[in-house]
Amino acid sequence: MDNDNVGRSSRAFLKRLLRIRSGRFGLLLVLVLVLLSLLAPLVVPFPPLEMNRGDEFAPPSARYIFGTDQFGRDIFSRVLYGGRISLLVGFGSIGVAALIGVGSGLLAGYLLGMVDTAVMRLWDVLLAFPNIFLGIAVVAVLGPGSLVSALAIAIMNMPHFSRIARAAVIAEKQKEYVEASRAIGASSGRIVIMSILPNTIPPLLAQIATAIPRAILLEASLSFLGLGTQPPRPSWGNMLEDSREFLRRAPWYGLFPGLALFLLVLGLIFLSNAIRDLLDPTRQNIE
Repeated sequence: MDNDNVGRSSRAFLKRLLRIRSGRFGLLLVLVLVLLSLLAPLVVPFPPLEMNRGDEFAPPSARYIFGTDQFGRDIFSRVLYGGRISLLVGFGSIGVAALIGVGSGLLAGYLLGMVDTAVMRLWDVLLAFPNIFLGIAVVAVLGPGSLVSALAIAIMNMPHFSRIARAAVIAEKQKEYVEASRAIGASSGRIVIMSILPNTIPPLLAQIATAIPRAILLEASLSFLGLGTQPPRPSWGNMLEDSREFLRRAPWYGLFPGLALFLLVLGLIFLSNAIRDLLDPTRQNIE
């Protein structure tokens, strides 16, 4: 598939996505939050770590849009910078999970035999643990931090991508176009990458769309437990954890990072549902 065909297919897919009301709504929410986070240095009125003495627990006002925390730090600035952490961990961890998981699934599904058994048993071991417990175990071994929490989330998601890729390869490898590639002398690697992989993209894309919201929630959960992003760097999870003891005195402290997390996950869920519907062959007449 050349670049022109890829570009046309991408534009056609985007047009179909925008015809779906939930797709438009989800994409708008995600784009607004992503842009605000990326442009945080240009948007925020104060540095996220700056302490304004005398302004501790200031309520929302024209000066402090979202109010301040116990150190007089501007919550609006910290929410936008915290969004960078959540987005980086969410998207980055799923990217790594997809790369390793899909690679192992393609290998297992094409070769089968001992390779398939070894790969699938490894992922079965990981699937035996609840996600949050597995994340805590990884962080306990490697130490807390944003990169470690991203690695933990990636490990949690690898088995799902591997299983989807394996199932797709097993379904595709017996089809005529694969046999034709073998007949003309194409190597196994070329057959898998150039012929089979493009036809496994729809279910993998749907899995990516549904995994990212879960990854962002897991990052927030780990940060809430003190195992993710470490203070004073802001993340939505550690801001929610810090706000617990001040809920009565400063309810805005936890309200705004919680609202930002809710809106991002809501937008991603709407977007993932729209993408899944587009890729579902039984629902081709969605408007």
